[in-house]
Amino acid sequence: MITHVMKSRLPSAAAADFFGFMVDPPPEVYAHWLPDEHHEFHVVRRSMTSPIGDLIFFDQHIGAKQRLTFYAITRVADKPNHLLFQMRRCGINLPGYLALQFHDTADGLSLIETIRIGASGPGKLLDPILRLFFSKAFFSEMNGHHKREWANLAEILRQEGRKQMTHAQNSGSLTLRPFRDDDIALMEKWLAQPHVARWYQYPDHWLRELRERDGEFSFITHFIAEYGSIPVGFCQYYDCHFAQAHEVWNDHWRISERKGEVFSLDYLIGDPGYLRRGLAKEMVLQMLDRLRNIGARAVIVQPEKDNTASCRVLEACGFEYDGEDYVMELHEDGGGGES
Repeated sequence: MITHVMKSRLPSAAAADFFGFMVDPPPEVYAHWLPDEHHEFHVVRRSMTSPIGDLIFFDQHIGAKQRLTFYAITRVADKPNHLLFQMRRCGINLPGYLALQFHDTADGLSLIETIRIGASGPGKLLDPILRLFFSKAFFSEMNGHHKREWANLAEILRQEGRKQMTHAQNSGSLTLRPFRDDDIALMEKWLAQPHVARWYQYPDHWLRELRERDGEFSFITHFIAEYGSIPVGFCQYYDCHFAQAHEVWNDHWRISERKGEVFSLDYLIGDPGYLRRGLAKEMVLQMLDRLRNIGARAVIVQPEKDNTASCRVLEACGFEYDGEDYVMELHEDGGGGES
């Protein structure tokens, strides 16, 4: 097995920002990252629940002569300190790995980049062949590339951090506004997104519900979530008493007897560029505040059991799983379940 370790410091960079960039690099930002040597770096296929399993394409020059082009699967994504990519070609996972281990320090980010090529045991027999490409000359070029790319990225992350701070100051945070007729087209687009369609499987039903929100479905309160002035998601809450014709709940909740007390809610991030930013959690928390204000006593949510991302959002908001549903008891002091 061939192992090569390189170390760098990224002044003023933060582990969380570095992690976010490496799992989902924004094209407009990546375009400025060592453009003479970096050609492509983007997510080709996303996992539904986390960066683990994402298929990523890399294409870059290592110095003046060497060009490294490959696909990789994200094997480890321990936020915010560890990423591991496994090389892949023609649908086959190869014995080649790129590991990034990083942590915050007093003056920035400490990074260890490790390349491992080859297998242990009998696979060692292939090492002489692998060394024809992954030679001393290659790793000498790689050392220089390593220093240049991470120094450049540190500067980019500093600039992006300043931009985000300015944007936050100018635009504010997540807000919920009432759903309007002119949001129908946007909702139709969001329902067709793969990460939404998997869980919202009957788009025509959802669109009909929105079109008839002042009639048959007037018991539901619908919102568009905006980040600053940008629409990023949809959410709604409703009194379970009035939804008995559409939903089924455990009998112990006595829904038919508890008008105005037990509610449920739904939520989605429609724009894939705003996934994994904590915005779904913020939507849920804002709806919970509204429900407390109107006197709700409990909230029940029934996500698909394999929708682990949604389940994690509810747990982060303080919901507890009772074996069938995610539940939060609301209290007059503003508290919820344990969090």
